[in-house]
Amino acid sequence: MAKPLNRLTLGDLQSFAQSLIEDGLAPISRARTLAAVKSLFGFCQRMRFVPRNPAAELSLPCYEKRLAERIVGEDDVKRLVETDAKPRDKVLFRLLYVAGLRVSEVCGMLWRNVRP
Repeated sequence: MAKPLNRLTLGDLQSFAQSLIEDGLAPISRARTLAAVKSLFGFCQRMRFVPRNPAAELSLPCYEKRLAERIVGEDDVKRLVETDAKPRDKVLFRLLYVAGLRVSEVCGMLWRNVRP
């Protein structure tokens, strides 16, 4: 926006939300972006930087919640842990499951990050 924060209106924020649609952002990305904007204005109001929160009435887009599709079932986890994999792979499977890590987090680990 080309205005200071304390001069933005709900209309400006709705225009910004519309521009996110026009830019082709997925609904979840738009929701996260607008939630961050709402949080920023809530903070600005608590710090008395803005007299009122124009983002309070800004609605967040609905999106399809698909997290459950990405969660591996307990039986599948047991099969992974009990496979005849190399000991290293078994440890990685257990680490993923017990620590609740993402695959990207485990792939990014370095030996210097591992402690007894």
